[in-house]
Amino acid sequence: MRLSAPRPDFELRVVPSAVAIRSEAARAVDVYVIRRDGFDGDIRLGLKDPPEGFSSSTPTLSGDQEMVRLALRTELTD
Repeated sequence: MRLSAPRPDFELRVVPSAVAIRSEAARAVDVYVIRRDGFDGDIRLGLKDPPEGFSSSTPTLSGDQEMVRLALRTELTD
């Protein structure tokens, strides 16, 4: 049992948890949000500092959305 003021927060779960992508290809993963203590804010997804040649879509989970698909892509680099 916890007695305290609410601490709105969230966790993300990615399915599948591991992905193999060939060069110049794309894959999608499903991202699920677990909201806690009334967190209802938007969550913008994307890759932070991806390696060269990797990119992703940048979907946003709205306050009432539980899942979104994130597209991952690879490209040839010079």
